[in-house]
Amino acid sequence: MLTAMLAAFIGGIILNLMPCVFGHLLKALGLFATLTMPPTRREGLAFYWADVIVTMMALAEVFAAARAGGAAVGWGFQLQSPLVIACCHW
Repeated sequence: MLTAMLAAFIGGIILNLMPCVFGHLLKALGLFATLTMPPTRREGLAFYWADVIVTMMALAEVFAAARAGGAAVGWGFQLQSPLVIACCHW
């Protein structure tokens, strides 16, 4: 179990350094750049994180429903689909 947890942790670190994730982490760190955040920055940070969480939860629900229906779906190849990429970058 410890080996699996360590492998998952290392995998998570590697995934966070990927270009598709690293840019979002840099953007989030940019929002934390000042210690005294004005209210507009605080609201921007809240909306940014709410958007990320809601979007990922919605995608997880869609994939879980498709999988429950018998489809062979997963994060990797579905998120590389040109249709998904076009919808996510409008």
